[in-house]
Amino acid sequence: MLFALSGSFRVKIDDGFDTTDYWLRDPRKGLYISQMVWREMDSFSQGAVCMVLASLPFDEADYYRDYDMFRQAVSAAN
Repeated sequence: MLFALSGSFRVKIDDGFDTTDYWLRDPRKGLYISQMVWREMDSFSQGAVCMVLASLPFDEADYYRDYDMFRQAVSAAN
């Protein structure tokens, strides 16, 4: 989950088929990001603070860093 503790920023969510933009600016409201979803974050306001909550410790092998590889994985799963 992502939260904007201070300031604001945009999160672009892409499930391989549809893309949606979310603006986080209220620290009481978070954004849940499920598995197999590409996300990009930008447009951070000055002094913005993003808090990330995860269900497991970080493991680099769990993430796609290349969008084309992500799209291939989504296509193969469907």
